[in-house]
Amino acid sequence: MATPANPVVKIARAVDRYDIAHAYAVKHLAVLKSHGVAGVSSMKPDWKYNPNVYMIAMYHPDSQQLIAGLRLEISSPGNPLPFEKALSASHTTVAAFVATYREDGGVAELAGLWVDKAFGKLNLPTLLTNIAIGLATRLQVKHVFAFANDYSRPLTERIGFIATSIAEQQVFMYPDERYPTQLMHIDSTQQVEKEALVAELF
Repeated sequence: MATPANPVVKIARAVDRYDIAHAYAVKHLAVLKSHGVAGVSSMKPDWKYNPNVYMIAMYHPDSQQLIAGLRLEISSPGNPLPFEKALSASHTTVAAFVATYREDGGVAELAGLWVDKAFGKLNLPTLLTNIAIGLATRLQVKHVFAFANDYSRPLTERIGFIATSIAEQQVFMYPDERYPTQLMHIDSTQQVEKEALVAELF
């Protein structure tokens, strides 16, 4: 299949576009399994019914094949972020941690990033992440978090994320003991140049 020079991007709330949400979930699960990853909390399908979840879905311009995706999940009382769910058993302060950011301009998490192996060399994670930050800006959500491992941390740092800690802990074994990850944070209001990119895609 030809390399997509200009991938098609669709942005939608999960509850508004079940067709995209279903296809996204199926493809995400398949990609994770192909990498031998299991047990990721963001793999669970409950996000498809959360009105605070926005999908960024990327398609091949010719075949219309879904080739990559990322979700922006916005925190609200009663709708914990994926990392809240993942860490709540071992970190009793995580809910208060998120609430502090939620009260200071809103908080969201980037979750469920995946790229089809056939398109793994096209730097799509960077494009998706920049779009997500721009989307957060449009939605007036100030704080954006993401988990980053040894492979993805340089990507997040180039964009402007910085490592943060919960109860003085920065490194978390997530999704399991094989993967040391760090919780990264960015202030979307300091990334206003990315808003123009999203405006072209709405």
